[in-house]
Amino acid sequence: MGGYYNARRYWFASLLVFPLLLANAIVLAEGARRGAVRWGGRAVAGFLLVASLVTQARMLALPDELADYRVLTRDLAASGERGVWMPTWNAWVVAALSGGTIDGVSNHYNRRQEVLERAAARDHIAIVLPAGKDFPPGFRMLDAVFVRGSGPVHPAGPWRWCSYDRADHG
Repeated sequence: MGGYYNARRYWFASLLVFPLLLANAIVLAEGARRGAVRWGGRAVAGFLLVASLVTQARMLALPDELADYRVLTRDLAASGERGVWMPTWNAWVVAALSGGTIDGVSNHYNRRQEVLERAAARDHIAIVLPAGKDFPPGFRMLDAVFVRGSGPVHPAGPWRWCSYDRADHG
């Protein structure tokens, strides 16, 4: 009953482990002296392969829980944003979906010093908030102070984002 993202997290690991276990079981069954054991091993292997294919086909029908993040990431990248601050852990999803072109920083995730320094050194950074939240007039990241830019607020799925300029860079 999990969603696409949760199912996909375990799918990769199962694709690595399951074939090894299945191959071992087939080797053990094929090495048996009794023909019934060999045929039983083959039947179980065939059933497991069919069940695996059906399960994987059902997973393709699950809704993509990352669709809203993909829209947000495309919008940020198309606007030239390379640094994003979000109030929740979602910043890592945006950073990952961007293929490493956007540094995602939040209160709860990616507090690594080098990522924070890279984001704070930028001339501007985007703040992404859930729709309905108000943007602050400014914010501080390490020693850098950012103030709201003159650009518009961009809607992107369930979020809105706005570009902030570094105060000491004009």
